[in-house]
Amino acid sequence: MTKWIWRFLVDKNLLWAKVVRASHGEFVWENSGLSKVDGKRMQPGWWKNVVSICRGDEGKWMRDNVEVVLGDGELFSFWNDWWSGEGKLSELFPRLFRISDNRAGRIKSMGNWVEGSWTWNLGWSREPRGRELQQVQSLLSIINRRDLRVDNRDGWCWKAATNGVFSVKSAYETLSRERRQRNYQIKEDELTQISKIKAPAKVTLTAWKVIKGRLPTIDNLIRRQVAIQGPNLCVICNEWEESVEHLFFSCAKIEEVWKEVILWMGKQAVFHLKAKPHFNAFANLGKKEDVKFLTAVWCCVVWCIWKKRNECIFKQGSWSKERMVAEIKTRIWGWSSAFNLNQPNADFRRWNAAAQLQG
Repeated sequence: MTKWIWRFLVDKNLLWAKVVRASHGEFVWENSGLSKVDGKRMQPGWWKNVVSICRGDEGKWMRDNVEVVLGDGELFSFWNDWWSGEGKLSELFPRLFRISDNRAGRIKSMGNWVEGSWTWNLGWSREPRGRELQQVQSLLSIINRRDLRVDNRDGWCWKAATNGVFSVKSAYETLSRERRQRNYQIKEDELTQISKIKAPAKVTLTAWKVIKGRLPTIDNLIRRQVAIQGPNLCVICNEWEESVEHLFFSCAKIEEVWKEVILWMGKQAVFHLKAKPHFNAFANLGKKEDVKFLTAVWCCVVWCIWKKRNECIFKQGSWSKERMVAEIKTRIWGWSSAFNLNQPNADFRRWNAAAQLQG
């Protein structure tokens, strides 16, 4: 059934593909496979079974072999399609997406040709400010890696075949080779890394759910068709809709917590606003000897955020950055003996002022 997904991507004018879109809505290709634009569940049936093939761990082999071929920029959405090589730009840079004056625009509409060279011309509903200016530079560094070709049309490439065209034979050979290499052994991933730290199970489980996007945040509840009473806003800032990415990483108040924690460890960094790359970047802030400690700090931060979010909803709790940072430091201090830290003359006052990493 993999061929049906390929044909759905490369030829939107097929009659059956038009019927699928009329029945289920528009789809986009992203790192998790085919996804509905509106985020809603699909109706049961044959198409839902087809889409499930490219999702999850078992569908990774296919996702790794489907690549966007950028031409004139006419086919793909600038913000909402997976064309940059890093992810959907609307998810990587949600703040910039919110202030864009062309959220639904195609790539072609986000710049122009000047003497045969492509120049980006991103429009904003207001001028970027503060951290948004840094994000604009990060955005440009990503999209400048991709070259538009005025004489070619956008398309798709099947990397498993030398000619770039999908075939059932190449798909079968690729899947067979992938399974032999993997031999069904699970490699060390984020879950394995998190499980190695000595922290309460509820903390590590929450951290894992953050990375997998499985916490019952408001957007996930709506996606599961759970009725929500009241506004869908983040209870921390009361400005933007709650999602995993917003609640833990892009909420302005939560960003201040991450900044305080990073400064406490004597580090400087600008992170992705998606859970998995954020975790990987944070865990690698120091040297190899610091990975367990940094993993524990990351888990502690997301656990404290989730706990505070629930307190605000269910116990009418109030937000305080200072109390949040103090709680994070105290909890990590309580776990510190498990991380074999080199802490000469370490007492809580010194610890509270600055964490001492091994690297």
